[in-house]
This record gives sequence, structure tokens and C-alpha cells, in this order.
Amino acid sequence: MRGWLLGPLIAWLLAGSTGRLAAEDGESRLPYRSQPIAYFETTSNPVATLQRQIDDGLTELPVPITLRRLLEALQISESSQLLVFARNARQSHQISPANPRAIYFNDEVSVAWTPGGPNLEISAIDPARGPVFYLAPVDRSASKERANSDGETTAERQPWFRRSESCLACHVAEATRQVPGYLLRSMFTSPDGKPESGLPLVDHTTPYERRWGGWYVTGERLPPRHRGNLTTRASRQMFEATETAVVVGETELPAATRRHLQGTSDVVALLVHDHQTRFQTLLTRLRYESLLNRPLDTLPGFVRTLLLWDEPALPGPVVGRADYQAWFESAGPEAFRPLRQLDLKNRLLRHPLSWLVSTPQFQTLPVELRQAIHTEATRLVTAGRETPTRLPEDERRWLLDELLPRFVAPAEPDNR
Repeated sequence: MRGWLLGPLIAWLLAGSTGRLAAEDGESRLPYRSQPIAYFETTSNPVATLQRQIDDGLTELPVPITLRRLLEALQISESSQLLVFARNARQSHQISPANPRAIYFNDEVSVAWTPGGPNLEISAIDPARGPVFYLAPVDRSASKERANSDGETTAERQPWFRRSESCLACHVAEATRQVPGYLLRSMFTSPDGKPESGLPLVDHTTPYERRWGGWYVTGERLPPRHRGNLTTRASRQMFEATETAVVVGETELPAATRRHLQGTSDVVALLVHDHQTRFQTLLTRLRYESLLNRPLDTLPGFVRTLLLWDEPALPGPVVGRADYQAWFESAGPEAFRPLRQLDLKNRLLRHPLSWLVSTPQFQTLPVELRQAIHTEATRLVTAGRETPTRLPEDERRWLLDELLPRFVAPAEPDNR
């Protein structure tokens, strides 16, 4: 299940250009299988909730499974679709530039689908445990017949979503800081999609000219240099000679993408995904350190991610799908909507604070850990020598006086 969004799904993080997310030398794999983390015990996440609703007869899914209906049930917009043609995922033998893998995602869940593949690949964020990976057979039967003690057959309902431990072979690694996490890659490929060279992992800190190798990238206005859409030897040679991006319109995507829900792989969704996968992986590591009473070595890196501190400036305005932008900005709890406002002129967000603080993964952090994050964020923003040049003084003060106390600091206890 490599390379999620899904991250999701998949494409499922390292700071490509700087290695900032790579594990520290000698960083140990944290014991996530045993208590207090107990990764494989009952989980709380949107996919597990949907399975319980199905079991209780509150929700039904069609058989065979319908991708559109599943996305509706998980509250994921079709406009979030990303298309990956690099063959670096679980069902790699079926992925190619002519048959790309589609990824759909929201703040907590990623769903990946490869046309012709036997399974949907799903990941969902458990607040305490981080990404949890599932497989859902596309051709699943509604029930399985078995014989009872009297020789009669009865219908045994099977779970729609099966947790997949095999995904952790790739999703617990040095690049994910030795915890369950996401891997997002940018690879030059052969004409049939086999990875040949590139960045093993990227995130929102990676220069735009090094991102999106092995991905389709569509939009009205794109960064002038990126590695997306390089599906032929000729296009790759042209890029290496000029570093000029290949522009692909919706009508120019391969005919096979007509099997997908949308004909786009939106640039704004890619930018969102680049940040989200890094945030979720680092916060998983940080929470594990806290649960295990380890030194909070991940704290400085996570806070820089929380503030999008090392995000390179956009080389020019970016314009993607209007419906995706509208869906993204209107999603999530209303109180956090200011953090979902997109800039897309100089940077991804209008305000330099991640919208993902609204998710259960952040909101359920222990008070002591929330306070440590707030203290480190205040220290970083206050240190003038580290202030990004694109962050004006008035915005820096607003971040210190309004955004961090409101959205990051632990809530005051209710003494009423």
C-alpha cells in the first residue's frame, strides 16, 4: 500500500530536498504493538465507525461495492481525486500512465482505487494510533454461506473493511519515523510507469520543481516547473533540458481515466495532500513519544510543520478546480473555517497555521502535550531571526496573539 495520500491514501514522507522528515540517525522503532499504544486493538476512526453502522443496519453499501457510494458514506469529495501513474503501490502491476491509480481524501480518510484491481485501499486516522490501513474487496459478496450444526446453510456477513498488517511493511519505516505513517514520492518513471529515479519521499517543504514525479497534475494555472505528467521519454528529456513543466488538460489525460470519477488530478488537492501527509505522520510519532514517556524529539519538527514554516513560496498564483476549493474551505468544524482559507498566490494557506488542528488527532492530545506544542510554537514565532521573510510583522503578531492561543493552546478548564 505504498505511497498513499493517502494518503490518502498513498502515496503514503520525508522532506524530499532536505531530508528533514527522515529519521534521526539511530532513531528507534517505537513499540506500537503493545500497550500503551496497542495499535492492533479496537480502533476509533471514520472507517471503523462506518463498519459499525453497517453491522447495526444503519447504513448499507451496494454489492459489488460502488466507489461513489463509499466516498459519500465517508464524506469525501470526488473533486479531491489525484491520479498516480508511478507503479509504487500495492497493486503496482495494474498501474501505468494509461491506467493510473486514483486517490480520494479528506482530513481523516484516504481511499485509493486502481481500475481492474481487486481491492480498494483505505487509510483512516485513529486519534491516538495514527494511520490505520484497510483493504476492501471490490467484488465482495454480501454474505458467505456456511453449514450449521444441522447441515443447513446460513449467511455469515463479512466485514466490508479488513485491517491490513501487510501495509506496515512499507508504512513503518525510517522515512515514516519508525511509526505507522504515510509515504509520498516523486519519481521519474519508464513509459510503463516503473520508478527509475527521483525523490523517495516528499512533502510541503519540497521545492515545487522536484514534486509530483509519477503523478498527473491538472489545473488552470500551475507552478511553471514540476515533475508531473512526464509519461514518455521525450517529455522527460524535455523537462531535464528546460525544467519546464508538461501541461496536461482534462481532455488530454489518457482514455483510461474515463473510468475514473473525474478527469482531473487537481493541483490544489496535491498541495493540500503534500502538507497533510507530513503533519499526520509527525503527529503520530510525537503522540507515541508522549504515550511512552520518551523525550519529545519530534516536537520541533512537528511545530514547524504545524506553522508550515519551511514551505517554499509559490512561484506564481495557482488555480485548480473551483469545486474542490469550495469543498475544502467549507469542510470541517465551523469554528476552524478561518484556517481553511486558501491563499494560492504566495503560499498554500491564507494564515500560517494548519487546518488539521481541528481534527480529532490534534484535539484529543493530552493537555501537557498541547501546552508543549503551544510553547514551542510561541518560541519559534517569537524568535525574530527565524521569522520567514514572507511573514509580515503584523501577521506574526496576529499569529502570537490570536491564532495560537485560540487554536493551539489547551482549552481553559471549565470551572463552572
